[in-house]
Amino acid sequence: MTGRALHLNRFEGKFEKGAMPQPNPKTGRREDFIWSDEAEPHMHRRKQLMAKYGKEINKLMKPEPLTKYYCVAFLSIVLGLSVATLEWSWPAYLAGLYVSSIFTHSLFLAVHEVTHHSAFRSQFANDLLSMLVNCGIGVPYSMMFKLYHGEHHKYQGWDGIDTDIPSDLELRLLQSFPGKLFFASCQIPFYAFRPCLVRAQKLSWKHALNWAFVLTFDYIWFSLWGWKAIAFLIASTFLAGSWNPVAGHFISEHYVFDSKGKQETYSYYGPWNAISFNVGYHNEHHDFPSVPWTALPKLRALAPEFYENLETTDSWFMASVRFLFDDNVGVWARVKREKGAGQRTGRLMPTTSDSKSVDFKKISDEGGCLPEL
Repeated sequence: MTGRALHLNRFEGKFEKGAMPQPNPKTGRREDFIWSDEAEPHMHRRKQLMAKYGKEINKLMKPEPLTKYYCVAFLSIVLGLSVATLEWSWPAYLAGLYVSSIFTHSLFLAVHEVTHHSAFRSQFANDLLSMLVNCGIGVPYSMMFKLYHGEHHKYQGWDGIDTDIPSDLELRLLQSFPGKLFFASCQIPFYAFRPCLVRAQKLSWKHALNWAFVLTFDYIWFSLWGWKAIAFLIASTFLAGSWNPVAGHFISEHYVFDSKGKQETYSYYGPWNAISFNVGYHNEHHDFPSVPWTALPKLRALAPEFYENLETTDSWFMASVRFLFDDNVGVWARVKREKGAGQRTGRLMPTTSDSKSVDFKKISDEGGCLPEL
């Protein structure tokens, strides 16, 4: 089930269901996101899936032993390249940096996967693995990401809560071709700074441990190999969210490419999933975040009637290209709901009409939407 898009066409003074926000006739710019008056679609689908396949799905929710080995392998590739390229010529160095950016992207997705406690039964063991992988990125972020990402799952599209969605400032400044190019080229800085500005976290001892862990590693790596090795890691981190074959997943997952504005999560079933912890199975992942990456294809095969009719992404890279050149897609092409939720106090509960009758916490917990820090 997909939520209805509900957008106020402020230039005609009426609501239009299932419509994209229309450009201001004076400026040519869209001045709002796509607003929905229904709960996010994964809650509904999760409830239906559990009713039909609950026993089988519960069996899929268990740690995947392979995860830690893939994490170490990708980390070893990135760190190895940061040292191996020290004496390379500039053309070879830049080629090595580009290859490294692809595997640094794998490190980001390793942190994402482990955030859902999919490597070990112990929460703290997952956190330590996440911090270890974070060392290849050079900048401590894994514990910050854990909380923000949990909220992205449980409160998808909630205004002021889901920091995966561009801010109002980004909406105003980044609608032109140069603005979209800047956005698509610099996704890591946007994902790093936007959450801190939109929804600041209360810091904990795990945040401190994450910073101490990664910065200690940075010091050791600098002492062993010098500033060029550290600069390589930082440059590779930046390029991981820029123009490489896999970085388009940041755009393809939730930006609305459906002209009717009805679908807000898109899956990709192509070969890059092999080094991306199957993050392309994104509808499946959002339906059940506690199902590990190796079991997401099994989830889709178990319930094809829920997934085969959904629109998909054929290419992550071409999703970025389309975002750049298609005037019908932009930073505004994200579905939002629960206006003003970021200013609410107390327990966050949905107000949409179709979610009042369901047990919001129970359905969210069934999928493992909000892992605690």
